[in-house]
Amino acid sequence: MGTPVRRISGFLRNELYGSVIQPAVGVIRTHAASFIEKHTKVAIGLVATLLMGGTVTAAKTTEAFDIPVIAEAKTAAQAEERFVAIETSLEAIAEQITIVLARVDDVGGRVETEHPRVRSESLGRDCSGDRLPFVTFSDVHIKKAASETYAVEIVGQGAHRIRAETVTISGLKAPNVTVATTTAYTLSVTNNDTDGFTLLSTSGTTTQPVVTSTGTGLTYSTSTADHLVLKATTADCWIETLSLTDVEAEGGDVRIDGLVAGTLTISGSFIGDGDGAANPDLVIGSSVEVGAGGETATGNDAFAGVHVE
Repeated sequence: MGTPVRRISGFLRNELYGSVIQPAVGVIRTHAASFIEKHTKVAIGLVATLLMGGTVTAAKTTEAFDIPVIAEAKTAAQAEERFVAIETSLEAIAEQITIVLARVDDVGGRVETEHPRVRSESLGRDCSGDRLPFVTFSDVHIKKAASETYAVEIVGQGAHRIRAETVTISGLKAPNVTVATTTAYTLSVTNNDTDGFTLLSTSGTTTQPVVTSTGTGLTYSTSTADHLVLKATTADCWIETLSLTDVEAEGGDVRIDGLVAGTLTISGSFIGDGDGAANPDLVIGSSVEVGAGGETATGNDAFAGVHVE
């Protein structure tokens, strides 16, 4: 039958995003903190009402959550035991709700929550030694944690490299983006609005990497976290297609370093911290080497005055 939290978590993931959670966002945000304080079957009923979209009786609530109500206890010890069971379950359910809320866009904008455990996760992985058909980050909101140096990192460390046939970055929003120690057979930087743009790449002999994948792809989408990271730390990482689409970096910069790409494309992005074009915020440095595939930089506005906080 499974634990209550496991069943609720599955139900949230599979059923509630559009039909229940969004209409109930305001109510949940108002009452989530009080769930843990009340510790009564009334609070359980409120949780169940929001989750199920209707009124749930005490009997049905007891059945749904595998928690006997306090009123049915025959001794003080039994009442205390059931009280603790309710308390523990409410905490777990409230945490599941806040995690979901952090990943749902409200009508008036992105839903945020002050729940201290929500913003403590990174999206991505150390891909050392992997051979992947694709790695996709899509519709991801990163609010950099104070403990992190960057909001987004695509990095090959030391002598190790992230090697990809195709790398596409589009719709990115960030205060600053730096590309360094990178080679690309073909480089395309087009239609970006920035608060200053510098392209200092050099010509080289880099060739088109050919990747034969052996694993399954990775997809990270419609998520909120405090750090997006893809790193090769102990061995090269091989990827056929690496894409970042509609990634927003709030309060932190984007670092791309130690990348070997066949085609590297940065397009349709908004990059700037509002300090003026004299201090470029999209920087493709002199340690970036472009091969025979050539370089294209068109439609970029270095004076757009973009300010991403």
